[in-house]
Amino acid sequence: MRLFRDLARTAGGLDNVVLAPVSVDAVLQVLAHGANGPTRVLLERTYDGANRSNAAQLRAAFGREVTFVTATSLWAAPRVDVALAFREQVARCCDVETLHFDQSDAVGAVNRWVAKATGGHIQAVLAGLPPAVALVLVNAVHLQAPWVVPFEAARPRMQAFTRGDGRARPIATMTRAGTFAYTKNDAYEWVRLPYRGDTLVMDVFLPAPGHSLETLAADLLADPGLPAPPPAQALRGRVTMPSFAIATRHDLKAALTDVGLGALFDPRTADFSRMVNAGPGLALDEIRHSVYLRVDETGTEAAAATSVTMIGSLPPPALAFDLRVDRPFLIAIRSIGGGTLLLLAAVNDPG
Repeated sequence: MRLFRDLARTAGGLDNVVLAPVSVDAVLQVLAHGANGPTRVLLERTYDGANRSNAAQLRAAFGREVTFVTATSLWAAPRVDVALAFREQVARCCDVETLHFDQSDAVGAVNRWVAKATGGHIQAVLAGLPPAVALVLVNAVHLQAPWVVPFEAARPRMQAFTRGDGRARPIATMTRAGTFAYTKNDAYEWVRLPYRGDTLVMDVFLPAPGHSLETLAADLLADPGLPAPPPAQALRGRVTMPSFAIATRHDLKAALTDVGLGALFDPRTADFSRMVNAGPGLALDEIRHSVYLRVDETGTEAAAATSVTMIGSLPPPALAFDLRVDRPFLIAIRSIGGGTLLLLAAVNDPG
């Protein structure tokens, strides 16, 4: 919640701010598994405990009416020896693969994975890679949730929407009449819009005239946990709101530093020695967050991707042996199953 408040404050009430805490927390949890000492304590204290449910728990809770898919993958350079204990610890939530980052298609391979995991709504999370890249960690989320009762297109369809800077412009609008959980106070109006399955809802907070959205967000999200729904009544009413699709991209490095995670970006203070068999040396280089959000008459579709680039001057993995064939040798080519011998050779002069 502190992260969202910081992003909203930076936007200044003019730009859209969309954050998927479940995606950000997914990468922070993987980083916490690989962290050691003060770095691990810092991560475990900072990421949002309200979002610690794993993907299987969330899918089970949402049931068949709501589609929720999440995936996390860690790509490591060949020179990076990812610790076996770390691999086993994150095996249920994160795939670990090797990727040659110096190859021209490395960025494309990660972006294609993200596009597939987000239903094509986020085509790219990486624009390039730093020369010293050691690891790339990415989480992707895709949500499709239909309303319990669909909205209808408002009449007239295009209605005025007043931005935070006071300018008004026509926006496509939808409307629905029915019984809603609703309340109104001096600071805002609140209504709850349920999705099918009765396990997921959208809470809409509309600031009262004269109150800014930035101030309302800061007040509602002042506590570390999720904002509690206000006392409400089931009342007959009408909800008219925009039908929209927006996409946002945020560089989270400054915001994470502001909320106390700046040490993760400094190789002198970051300790991810539980992640790799090389001791300290890894640090975060950048963390980016992309979100797509569509809300229309039928329901909501959202996709998010969070990418973490890690750098470090790590030594290559230790070798168990080093076989140098520099004198006459014998080779045998055989089938593995039946043991059929296809070819034998005594090589005395390979030149």
